Amino acid sequence: MTSDAKPGCFSSDTSVPAKKRKYLQKIPDISGWLFKSTKGERYAYCKACMCDLAVSAAGKVDIEKHSKGSKHLTSITSLSKQRTLLDMPS
Repeated sequence: MTSDAKPGCFSSDTSVPAKKRKYLQKIPDISGWLFKSTKGERYAYCKACMCDLAVSAAGKVDIEKHSKGSKHLTSITSLSKQRTLLDMPS
């Protein structure tokens, strides 16, 4: 795992088989919101929506479908508008 990667992130996590990591890296901008689920290997966790996604059936298609859904798009938009502590004046 690289030093700037987030723990549990699929895009750089070596515990995910190389074949799966390859297609997960092709999905744009998943590194900030897609993580391992506590439910097991057949699930992924969307940090933006705070929900577990079943990815055992179609994998990449399941992730892409979720990323285009209205709940996810609304969550991502809301998160991008939030100010962080570093953005606030001191």
